[in-house]
Amino acid sequence: MSITFYGHHFSSYCQKALIAFYEHELDFTFREIDFQNEEIMQELGALWPIKKMPVIVDQGRSVIESSIIVEYVDEKYHGDSRLVPQDADSALDTRFMDRFFDNYV
Repeated sequence: MSITFYGHHFSSYCQKALIAFYEHELDFTFREIDFQNEEIMQELGALWPIKKMPVIVDQGRSVIESSIIVEYVDEKYHGDSRLVPQDADSALDTRFMDRFFDNYV
């Protein structure tokens, strides 16, 4: 079963989440968000009533918000490489940089 990714190619948050998919060479179905398309907006709204992107659906589970998607994909599909360090202190540093760049850069 393929993961479904709801997002838009011009969204920096979607690009951030897609990095995890490409780094881990995951197959996925991309559902492009078009705010003028009522069908896709209803589909997105059923998954996340706030209708923000990105959202992924993996095996019936919705995962919302780019940083959480990166961590979810990294934990579940990491193979030999990791995007978030396993060491707790290093992971905190990584999360800090993630939030810093999202909020201030």
